Amino acid sequence: MGCLPMSRADTAPKGGGCIGVLLAMAGRHNRALSVALNKLEKELPWFKYSIFDYYNSLADRINNPSKYGKFMT
Repeated sequence: MGCLPMSRADTAPKGGGCIGVLLAMAGRHNRALSVALNKLEKELPWFKYSIFDYYNSLADRINNPSKYGKFMT
């Protein structure tokens, strides 16, 4: 959340980086989610899950936009 363009535009200085407090909150959420999913997987033999790494996917798109095609104006 801390690296979303919306977050950076609202609170970071021009050219600023990601918002640390939002990154920390997302990190705590992800760790708690991982613990909960592992617990469910142990308790429910049929329970399966997958996780998408949204942070690194979005960061790559922000930092390397040309890899993902041309921007049409």
